[in-house]
Amino acid sequence: MKYEDVFRHRGKSYDLAMKTYPNVRDLEFKQIFHLLPLKGNEIILDVASLGGYLKKYCHQSNQIISLDFSDAINDVNTVTPYEKWDIPTVDRIVCLATLHHVENFDAFLNNLKTHLSKNGIIHLADVSIDNPISKFLDDFVGKYTSTGNHKGIYYDWNQLTFPNDFNIISIENRPCPWIFKSEIEMAEFCRLLFDLRNISNDDILIGLKEFVGYQENENNIQLNWNLTYAELFIEND
Repeated sequence: MKYEDVFRHRGKSYDLAMKTYPNVRDLEFKQIFHLLPLKGNEIILDVASLGGYLKKYCHQSNQIISLDFSDAINDVNTVTPYEKWDIPTVDRIVCLATLHHVENFDAFLNNLKTHLSKNGIIHLADVSIDNPISKFLDDFVGKYTSTGNHKGIYYDWNQLTFPNDFNIISIENRPCPWIFKSEIEMAEFCRLLFDLRNISNDDILIGLKEFVGYQENENNIQLNWNLTYAELFIEND
């Protein structure tokens, strides 16, 4: 399903998960700028942003533009993926966990490029084709999510051919575990985030253990989330 169709249907549940448990995915967001830390006074485009969660990980001096492809969250402007958006040029673009719902990869990236200032940077992060999390999303989430399926578009990032003018700075898999206070919190977060229906907390935990894996530590529980992060440098005229 297209991003806009998925999150028009279950975006409010996703947003409730992020607002009820706002720190669970801290490491996932922080890894975006791990290699290239933010400077002051940069304009950053967060797309697709859903509820605009990137803002808390940026400096107060940065200007954040949040856009989404669904109309699930009223306080974020809705746009289409492949048409130029009415925004100023930006210094960085962040696209987190979106590409596996984007049908035309090249068209989307070429559209992103039109919004970058000279020497701008694109930060991409998503699940790669060989990541077991892809099976979790399609086989487990797809079985229980309210939309009835989850068929992501996953890539072998090291074999991708990027559009012209895209220079690869880095492509690497990085651990970004989701941190929980308890198993119950982990099950409830995943229930809301993926809008899981007709499944018990115990069975959610069984699925997480089987497909993703997690460890119980003295102070928390860590779900073994990991993504491929890519930084691209764009040489615009």
